[in-house]
Amino acid sequence: MEINRLQAILDAYGANPDHWPAAERNAARRLADTSPTAQAMMADAAALDQLLDAAPLAEPSPELLADILAAATPATRHRWAALLWPFGPVWKPASALAMAGLLGLFLGAITPLPGTTGSSVVYDDLDALLLVSTLEQEAQ
Repeated sequence: MEINRLQAILDAYGANPDHWPAAERNAARRLADTSPTAQAMMADAAALDQLLDAAPLAEPSPELLADILAAATPATRHRWAALLWPFGPVWKPASALAMAGLLGLFLGAITPLPGTTGSSVVYDDLDALLLVSTLEQEAQ
């Protein structure tokens, strides 16, 4: 254990060895017992811990609590939706499917039927109506 690492541990976890990382606890204690610099750092950290423990805690505002709770627990509906469809918003593939269906209907409506001369049945019917009305006008 080096003195810089002990300082980082004291800055992060305080002077109480029970709060230190278990893997480094014994080495940090040995350094604190043998080094005068480490003992001074421990005394400073203990004084800071006492100041922080004596400081009054501010009550969080209701808005802050609501924001924290909303961020911590997603709504049940969203969790089930994520389980059923983990690929993001459902509206994107649904709208793509709807557009593909509309495009298919449109192309099916304007495509000529097999066996016709290239014009659609609608235009053939209009041609027949025009021919009949022309013949009726000539007959009068």
